[in-house]
Amino acid sequence: MRRMPRRCHPSSLPPKSKRIWCLTAVAALLTALCVCQNPAQSQQRNGPLAPPGSAFINLTSVRSTRLSNAVRVELRFDGTVQVFADPIANGWIDFPNDEPKLFPVSVIKFRVVNARSQAGAFFDISVYPVSHVEVSIPIGAKEGIGLDVAIPLYTPAWFKGIETRENSWSGWETEKLPTFYIQESQDHRSIIVTVASDRQSEPPLRLKTPEDAASLHQELDVALVDGVLQVSALNVSLHSFAEALSAATGIRITVDDEVRKTVSLYLPATDVEEVIDTLCRGYGLSAAQVGDSIVISQASPSSGSRFATVQTRLIPLNYLKARDAVDLLPTFTRRFVRESDEHNAIMVSAPDYLADKIQADLSKLDKPAPQISVQLTAVEFSDRSDIEAAFGITAKAQSLTAATDSNTGDVWFSTLGNAVEEYSARIRGLCQSGKAKLVASSQATVLNGEKATLFVGAKKLIQVRVTTWRGRQEEILMDVNIGTRLNVVPWTGGSGDITVKLTPEVSNVVSLDPQTGMPTLQIRRYEGTMRVADGDTVVIGGLKQTVDIPSRRRIPFLGHIPIIGALFTKKTRSIDRSEMVLLLTAKVVNPEKISPKANQTPTEPAKPQ
Repeated sequence: MRRMPRRCHPSSLPPKSKRIWCLTAVAALLTALCVCQNPAQSQQRNGPLAPPGSAFINLTSVRSTRLSNAVRVELRFDGTVQVFADPIANGWIDFPNDEPKLFPVSVIKFRVVNARSQAGAFFDISVYPVSHVEVSIPIGAKEGIGLDVAIPLYTPAWFKGIETRENSWSGWETEKLPTFYIQESQDHRSIIVTVASDRQSEPPLRLKTPEDAASLHQELDVALVDGVLQVSALNVSLHSFAEALSAATGIRITVDDEVRKTVSLYLPATDVEEVIDTLCRGYGLSAAQVGDSIVISQASPSSGSRFATVQTRLIPLNYLKARDAVDLLPTFTRRFVRESDEHNAIMVSAPDYLADKIQADLSKLDKPAPQISVQLTAVEFSDRSDIEAAFGITAKAQSLTAATDSNTGDVWFSTLGNAVEEYSARIRGLCQSGKAKLVASSQATVLNGEKATLFVGAKKLIQVRVTTWRGRQEEILMDVNIGTRLNVVPWTGGSGDITVKLTPEVSNVVSLDPQTGMPTLQIRRYEGTMRVADGDTVVIGGLKQTVDIPSRRRIPFLGHIPIIGALFTKKTRSIDRSEMVLLLTAKVVNPEKISPKANQTPTEPAKPQ
């Protein structure tokens, strides 16, 4: 190893140079720590930055347009934009083995190198699947030139392409939704981000304006009779209604200037508090007591009114993921909620009545998912008459007599119903007489709709001849899984029934390559879906296994002699035939008996007990 020259070693430097060297090393270490702690910022920092003294443009507006199956977000500038986005560095796409591989992202990020913002830093969209738009100044930007744009989504989206003067990534298609596409406008003064949705968008609401109300029949009657307030309003402006309510009650009620609504209300016997509460709940408003006046304003977190009574509430979740919970809420509440993945909570910015409604809805949704216990028992039969003895009577009643013919190779499904004890007694009797064999019993507990994999079989060792990198022939032992694998996906809606999707798979070794000894596997796979009562047992039959493995025995030393070694070698074949019957019992686990470990979905096949 080459040594560092003596004159360059830190210990040989003058004191002043040594101090400079130490400070440089400390600065480099701190920079490395910052990069490790915040990789997202370091990634943005590695993007291009405008040099000092550069000319810049301004972000003037952010507008969104709701399409029938997408949302289009347009960032408008007062000059020509310079956009930078690296799809590979952002984790949108990669090219392993020169093939494009797409990845879903929850936040669309890119940089406008030559821009500042005159429009603000936060722009609410709240149209599925787009949540909002954030802009910020990049770290290390000179003179505040540059904008990092982030567009958080309600659900992850897949990259479809980008078309700018500096970047052109397109040419592949994906069937997955949502997708996003970034492009510049024809005049290069706008950046358009189109996010295709995985659901049909709701048509935009068209609110009645005072001009619309003028062409409709209008009624307004607000009176206080014997201390009881009577209200009847039809197609009147909110400002006119507030004036009539103030005149009748003597309470000063004003409406914020940004609120333009036409209301209809009928309350034959009420009071002022109920009228104000009904207005707010029905038209998305908020009311605040300001001195001796009641001020009605728009209930929105992005409202510019200083009278809006919007509170922020953090609602933690125990079972649901924050992103999934937002997707389950009504569409109109999206502009009031944001997910907090760090705390697995929902942040609500809304009036009290709406925050209470959202919290009540979340409490109904945030429930533990049902867990289903799946128990598998495998019984091996050597003769089909024994299967008839075990399942003949009930199988005949279930019209399955023909399906038990093993020669057809058909797989049949049935349920035992209330005859579980009868079947169990017959199987025990056949096992005691040696006509059947209890191979294994496996059990797994999975969440509702998750897959459980249960395997009954064994690993067979097969002698295989391979060629080493030096060209030498060597014989090694190779293990092959031979047996029956059952994939089970149980579903329950809480009504006492369980829908079970069954995928049994039988694997056999049918032959070995005479040159290499590599096995040829025969795999039979079937699919079926059954609906059973909670605790019922499903019977799966017709799973034949045939294992035919040749073997070779040699007399030590003599069997390895060329040419004459065959005289001291004996070849034999081992054939093993059997038919497997699986008994599967699915049962909903009582939530009170669920242990913390039961929440884990098994990722490996359950081992026989």
